Amino acid sequence: FPTFKCDDIKVEYHPNSGIEAKVCAFDAFKRRPATLIPPPDGHPPWHPFKSWLEFDIAELTLEVGLNNEQSDQLIKLCHRCALGKEKVTFKNHKDIHSMWEAAS
Repeated sequence: FPTFKCDDIKVEYHPNSGIEAKVCAFDAFKRRPATLIPPPDGHPPWHPFKSWLEFDIAELTLEVGLNNEQSDQLIKLCHRCALGKEKVTFKNHKDIHSMWEAAS
């Protein structure tokens, strides 16, 4: 059973990584950049998603915490844009804020 000292740092990795947890003394702890692991079986990095765009959309829904209905709405907006019938003219968040200001 490990003993810890004040200010020790325990580093735990995701269970699927197969890397065991480590305990380092505070003054010996060093951050290292993540090791890039090549994609398995020659699949692209966004596998199992069908495209990098779909991965980016799914990642965004996760990062901002969209619920199922909000995610469905975002996907519908993406499809409307992809059909080419409507065009998104916003270049950044400032354009959105300007439009809300003009509407108020």
